[in-house]
Amino acid sequence: FATIPRSIGIASGASKVAPILAAMRGNHLDTIVTDEATGLQILELAEQEAA
Repeated sequence: FATIPRSIGIASGASKVAPILAAMRGNHLDTIVTDEATGLQILELAEQEAA
């Protein structure tokens, strides 16, 4: 099998926040491209789950 050197995710919207965070935590993404609102929601969810 070929090694994939980079994995880029592109997603936005409130319904994608939990799946994006799960993909990030599972080390499935090297880079995420999203809008500011979704990025902030990802950070908020990560903080809530860490508390």
